[in-house]
Amino acid sequence: MTDITMRSEGSLVGFTLHTIAARQWFETNVGADGWQWMGTTLWVDRRYAHALADGIADAGLELEI
Repeated sequence: MTDITMRSEGSLVGFTLHTIAARQWFETNVGADGWQWMGTTLWVDRRYAHALADGIADAGLELEI
């Protein structure tokens, strides 16, 4: 099962969390404000998406693009 799905919507990139492991990793490693979340999707500026995707991969989580 994919842990996280990433999708681009112009200047924003969404990371949708599908597993408990993904939620735990985000809680520990990602500093996000409440307004950045829509349900289980975290929206970030496209400039930060690559670094976040690299961190996800380094953690061994499966990322679907």
